[in-house]
Amino acid sequence: MDQSSHTRPRMTPVIFLCLFAIAINAVLIQTVTTDDSALKNIVRIAALGLVIVGIIFSNARVSTGIILLILYSLVLLAVRQNMDQLSYIFVFILAVAMFAMEERKLEKILMLASLVSLALVFVFLAGHVTTDVILEPRSRHTYGTNGVPFFYNLVYGAGVMTIAYAYKYRLRGRLWVLVGSAAAASYLFQQTDARGGYYAFVAFVLLLFVVPLLSRMWLFRFAAAMLPVAFLFFAFYLASVYQDSGANILWSFRPRLFQRFFENVGLSDFFLSTSVKYFDRAVTIVDNSWIHLMVGGGAILCVLFFIMYFRAVMNLFEAGRHVEIAFIIATCIYFNSESIMLRIENMFAIYFWYLILRYTSPLIASQRLPIDAMLVASPRGKSLPKSVYKRLPGWATKDRLPVRRL
Repeated sequence: MDQSSHTRPRMTPVIFLCLFAIAINAVLIQTVTTDDSALKNIVRIAALGLVIVGIIFSNARVSTGIILLILYSLVLLAVRQNMDQLSYIFVFILAVAMFAMEERKLEKILMLASLVSLALVFVFLAGHVTTDVILEPRSRHTYGTNGVPFFYNLVYGAGVMTIAYAYKYRLRGRLWVLVGSAAAASYLFQQTDARGGYYAFVAFVLLLFVVPLLSRMWLFRFAAAMLPVAFLFFAFYLASVYQDSGANILWSFRPRLFQRFFENVGLSDFFLSTSVKYFDRAVTIVDNSWIHLMVGGGAILCVLFFIMYFRAVMNLFEAGRHVEIAFIIATCIYFNSESIMLRIENMFAIYFWYLILRYTSPLIASQRLPIDAMLVASPRGKSLPKSVYKRLPGWATKDRLPVRRL
């Protein structure tokens, strides 16, 4: 997966154009046009084609693992007519292009695209292109979008991507970034009552400070690495208590929704996958990304994801990548309330897949990170991985680290 440095400048403008096109297109189809608009597919096909051309001309290396994942998804697409596989294929190909970029530039593009997409919603409102609608009985403001969940996806993405970038690279004023983002997210939560997204945002803020404290504990590392498995089993548990009125009220009637979904899924759907995005047998939506992964991706792809996730998280812990770990855990929590893992119009979902696919290798997790980010991953006085010390100046010790102003 390692890329030579000369490929990076070529891929940066390609990724910039693609990610901004995807982000802006997502807002357009949720505001001024409809989700079934031809614009949606036109932009995605154009973005995918541009990425493929960029990969070819930049001589970017494609790992055998990524190739096998793409081929497997193509087989399921052909055999099962499962259109969900197109999203997996898009993510895998996009990941190859992102691997060829400098990570800080990629994260900056993802952050800016997230902010622009959220800002565009308010620009449309201010220009009277869209109208805010209040949904009863919970008095939820849509801010001119087709639904509250999509709007708060933008809020969550803009907030966590901005905070993560500021804290990972220790930008001046990062505390104000945190306070401002938290204030905005809290206000918009009061207006939308989007509980899943807001609780995940709060979890991310708390994890920023908790992860460094608990990262040395093996039990905490193992629990974080096993979260997707635990959440999938929890979804099955909720389906089993669908007759419990208290559970339905507490979990916004998801137990009943999950049970109706599973009633209409056969063994072949679990093992060979079936489309969840276009599932029309009993329910039209499944508000859980882990169920979507299991049924929409199939058992084999689901197990492979769990393995890649486990390896990536453990490698990131070993490398002291606390901000990324906080982001991954919080986003996993968010995936419990929305089927957004494959909503590639969300920049935070793309970043999530990038981290999982990129850092399954311990060598990349410990050596590919720029030296500045390695130093800020652990506070002064804390020991860093030996691979980091080997790359530091000779005078550097754990009590005297060269931290450059960013």
